[in-house]
Amino acid sequence: MNYYSQRINLRECARSNVIYLLLFALGVVFLTLNAFHDSVWYDESCSTAMIRHSFGEIWHITATSDANPPLYYLMLKAVTLIFGSKLFVLRLFSALGVLSLLFLGILPVRRLFDRPTSQLFCLFVIFAPVMISTAMDIRMYSWAMFFVTGCALSAHSLLEGGGRGEWVKFTLYGIAGAYTHYYALLGIGYLYLYLLGFMVMKKQKGVDRYFISLLCLIVAYLPWVNNLFGQMSAVSHNFWIQLPTMKSLLGGFALFPLRGTIDWVYTFPLLMTLFLALIPYVVALYHEKPSLKPSALYLFVYLLPIVTGVLVSYLIRPVIIHRYLIPVSGLFFIFLSHALSKNNSTKQKLFCIVCLVATSISCNYLIFTRAYRDDNTAAIRWVAKQIAADDIFVHTNFATFGIYSYYFPDHKQYLYREKGVAESASVNAFSPMGEEFSSTSFFSQKKQSMWLINPSDAWFKGGLLQRRGDERRFRRPYGPYTVYFDTVVNAQHALLPRL
Repeated sequence: MNYYSQRINLRECARSNVIYLLLFALGVVFLTLNAFHDSVWYDESCSTAMIRHSFGEIWHITATSDANPPLYYLMLKAVTLIFGSKLFVLRLFSALGVLSLLFLGILPVRRLFDRPTSQLFCLFVIFAPVMISTAMDIRMYSWAMFFVTGCALSAHSLLEGGGRGEWVKFTLYGIAGAYTHYYALLGIGYLYLYLLGFMVMKKQKGVDRYFISLLCLIVAYLPWVNNLFGQMSAVSHNFWIQLPTMKSLLGGFALFPLRGTIDWVYTFPLLMTLFLALIPYVVALYHEKPSLKPSALYLFVYLLPIVTGVLVSYLIRPVIIHRYLIPVSGLFFIFLSHALSKNNSTKQKLFCIVCLVATSISCNYLIFTRAYRDDNTAAIRWVAKQIAADDIFVHTNFATFGIYSYYFPDHKQYLYREKGVAESASVNAFSPMGEEFSSTSFFSQKKQSMWLINPSDAWFKGGLLQRRGDERRFRRPYGPYTVYFDTVVNAQHALLPRL
C-alpha cells in the first residue's frame, strides 16, 4: 500500500469514527429524553416494588409469584444501592440497555457485516419507536434485547471461525438472557439449535466447545429450573393474556419492532422501509446470491419464538403478547439493516432513512407529550394534600394497586379480589404494605379513613360505606398502551361516626 492509499484509508476511518460518535450522541439524546417524568404504569410499579426487598427476597418473590426470571431485578437493585432509587435513575438504567445495543452496532455488527449495515442498525436502535419506548420503561426488555443480540452476534462470529473468546461471550450472553426474560431464553435456545445444525452440516470444528458451552448454560440455569416449572404451572392455570387474533398476528407480531406501542398512523412510513428492504432480499434469495445469507441467522431466530409462542397459545394457553417480542427485536433490525444495505438504489435508502427519522421525531414527541402531561399525577397530588398518616387505600384492580403503592409507600394498600379468583402474579412484590382481601367484612375491621380507587357501587348502596367527600375522576398516571380514568373516593365504614 502506497503513501496516498494510506492517507485515504486513514481519512475514511476518521470520517467513519466521526459518524459513529455523532450516532452515539444522538442515541444518548433520543433514548434518554423521556427518562425524567414522574409517572409510572403498573408493570413499572412491580419493578419499583421489587427493589425494596433484599437480593434473597427478590429471588424468592420472582420464583413464587412473578412470571419473569430474577436477573433484571437483581441488577436494578444493585444500581439503586449505588445511585439511589429515583425514577430517572431506574429509567436511565433501561436506556443504558439500549445504548449498549448501540455499541454492538458500532463494533461487532460492523466487523461481521460492513459499515452500511452497522450504520443502518445504529439508526434503527436510535430512532425505531420500539427502542424509544423500551428505553423509558422500568422493565427488563432493553437488557433482554441486548443479551439476545449479543448472543446472536457471538454465534455469527463462531460460524465465521471465532475463537475461545467468542465462545465465552456466547455462553455468558446466553446465561444472562436466560435469566432476564423467557422469550430471551427461547431465542437463545434457538441460537444454540441453529449453531449446532450449521456446525454439523458444514462439518465445522469446535463441536466439543459447543457442548461445553451448552453444559455451562445448563449448569448455570439449574438453580432456576424448578422455579421455571413452577411458574409454568401457575401460568397454565391463571394468566391474563388473551388468545392472539388474526389481526394481531398479521399486523402486530410481524411488524411490532417497527411500530412498538405507538399508533399505526405514526409508523406507516416505516412499513415502506420494510417493503424496500425486503425486495432486494427476496430477489437475492431467488437468484441464490450469497451476500444476504449471513442475515438468515437473525431472521430465523427472530421468527421462531413468535411461531412457538403462537402455537403454544393456540394449543395450550395464550402466552404471547406484542411486547414479549422485544427481547428478539434486535435480531430483526440486524436482518433489516443488512437487507436494506444491499438495496442498490441510493434514493431508496435515503427515503428509508428520512422515513425512519421523521417517524422517530413524531413518535418521540407523542411519547414526550403523553409522559410529561401534568394531569398524569393529578390524582396523586390531590390525595397527597388531604391524606392522613394512618389512611389506607382500597383498590379493585391491580393497576391502581401497584401505582398507588409506589406513590404512597408508607400507607397500606389493599386489593379486593372476589372469592374464587386466583391470585395474580407479582402481588407479593408489594408486601408488607400491600395485601389482598376477598370479603367485605374487611371494611368493618378498619377504623381508618379509606381512599377507594374505582370502588364498587354496591359498597355504598348496601350501606356498608359512607363517603367523606365528593367523588373525583382522574386520568390514570401514564401508561404506554391505553389511557384509563379512575374514580377516587374518600370514605369510611358506615357504622363509624364521621371523622
